[in-house]
Amino acid sequence: YRQWCRRTRGHNTICVNGKDQAQPYRATFGAWHDGSHVAFVAAATDGYRESEGITHERSIVFVKKEYFLIFDRLLGGQPDAQVSWLMHSPSELQKHEDGSISSASGTPGLLIVPDSATRAGMRATLSTSYAAVPVSYHADYTPLDAWRDDITFVELTRTVREVNAGQTFGVLVMPFAESAPKVEVTRQPSSTAHTYVFHIGQADHLDELTVDYSTPAPTFRMTRYDPRKTALWSEQSR
Repeated sequence: YRQWCRRTRGHNTICVNGKDQAQPYRATFGAWHDGSHVAFVAAATDGYRESEGITHERSIVFVKKEYFLIFDRLLGGQPDAQVSWLMHSPSELQKHEDGSISSASGTPGLLIVPDSATRAGMRATLSTSYAAVPVSYHADYTPLDAWRDDITFVELTRTVREVNAGQTFGVLVMPFAESAPKVEVTRQPSSTAHTYVFHIGQADHLDELTVDYSTPAPTFRMTRYDPRKTALWSEQSR
């Protein structure tokens, strides 16, 4: 249990070439925004700089009460790196033909949707192992209840190259109460190498998200449209 929780694969992060991040490592704060509709945070770590020559940047866009869009960018390193995106879930997960992964319907769970660029050449693997943190509480809870070895985790693995100013992963994570909704996440063409554009489509609206790394502090811009392409709201960081 202890050795698993010390490993990179025991956490919700990126694993490069099957190796653990170096310890100790340094993290650098990048940006923070807390607005009416969206919260945004960005940071970077040098945990793979020594072994792989890679700086890992992660930004998380949280559309409040709805979903998270997790965007990872890996700068430097060797071509054709094997990169795995990891997410652990307290409920059992299942794969679907469209590339999404979700908990079973009928109970609260998670929907995980890789964007179209991430899905290209992606291999999804479901496994079980220990929980790095407690996953549930109850009236008679004791610390030993956290030592579960049946926690499902998903590993999305791709061989990615140094393109568009960074090797990238974009994944939507959406909690749901009873059944997973239908969500489509597509990466759109961008006019600049350091700007990434996503369309997050649902039945009654479309979110257009831009994550911009062209400045020292990453920024985002999001606009929600109804089916008639009328803007419902817009928000951005500065």
